[in-house]
Order: sequence, then structure tokens, then C-alpha cells
Amino acid sequence: MRTVPSPEDRKALLERILAGPTAASSGASGTVVNRKFVPAERHAELMALVDDGDYYGLFGVTAESPSSLILTQRRELTRMLHPDNFDDPAMQASATQVLSRINLAYQNVLRNEASREIYNELCELRLYYPLFGTKRLPSIHAAAVRDSMQSLYSRMKSANMPQTLLAEALLVVDLLNKFILAWNEHKRRRAKAKAKAKAGRAGRRR
Repeated sequence: MRTVPSPEDRKALLERILAGPTAASSGASGTVVNRKFVPAERHAELMALVDDGDYYGLFGVTAESPSSLILTQRRELTRMLHPDNFDDPAMQASATQVLSRINLAYQNVLRNEASREIYNELCELRLYYPLFGTKRLPSIHAAAVRDSMQSLYSRMKSANMPQTLLAEALLVVDLLNKFILAWNEHKRRRAKAKAKAKAGRAGRRR
């Protein structure tokens, strides 16, 4: 026999989802990252899109979870977060918004194995996002991530995946294009400065 969740349980669930993921996406260590080659504001914009498109986190599952569990979670979330379960109009509006995200994530991504496979590839590329604008992602690796994202974007668009995911992919490509240009210019300037310094030392030795 299915138990009826208490109002407190429903409220806690809604508040947890509205709060979004914990600081895991922005660096679990809590250290400040120096993004010399990517504006911090644009990187924050990208991570906000990731939070909005964290469908596995929304459903409380992982990329390895079977489709049957995702369906079960969707039914449970729909039951728990129905707007009629809340008395406060503000919470009713929030529940409606969250349910819309749940339905979009399931119908357009997680229900279909092909679109879920594309989404899983996006999740793998997201592992590089914290490195954007840092020396830990040299231009050769950034170019590979950009090319992968460009290819993935075409497949996402063909699969009619949510606009927030498409916007995320486009922002990644834009950021990495600018990152690669800035990084390569930085390397050229450093090489030129080293060559000039070397020539100066050689001149002084004569």
C-alpha cells in the first residue's frame, strides 16, 4: 500500500529541487578559479544552464539508472509535486514550474534511448566546463571539446531536444572559440617576449 506523503515532505522536495544542485558543478573544493581567458560572467551563465538542464539530478537518478527507475521517479515526482498538494499560491506556481521541467526532461530526453544517449554525451562534455578559461584546458583540448560539441549540437537539434540544452551547446562553442583565440594570442605574445629577452641577453654578452 502506497503511503501518502506529508505536506512537509512535499514542501521539502519542492524546496530541494528549487535550490538546484549543490556547489559540485562550480568546484567542490570551494576554491576561487582564475578564469583569465573566459569572462567569469559568461562562465556563470553556462553553469546556470547546466543547473537548469541537470535532468538526472532533477529525477534523483544517475546516468546509469535503468529507464524503469526513471519512469518510477517521474510518477512519484508528479504525484508529490502536483500543484493541488500546496496551499500557498507561490508554492503552487513553483510546483507547476517544476512539473513543467520534469515533463519536458522526460518527454523530450529521458524517455527515448536515442535522445538519452545524446544527453549522456552532453553530460560527459560538461566535465570540462569547470576548466574553461584556465591553463588546465590548453587550446588543443579546447578545440577537441568545441568540435565534439558542434557535432553534438546538430544531433540535439535533429532530436528536437529542449531549447535550454541547445542554448548551452551554443554557448560552449562560442566560449571555446573565443578561449582558443585568446589562448593562442597569449602564447604568441609569450613566445615573442621570450625571443626578445633572449636576443637582449645575447646582445649584452657580445
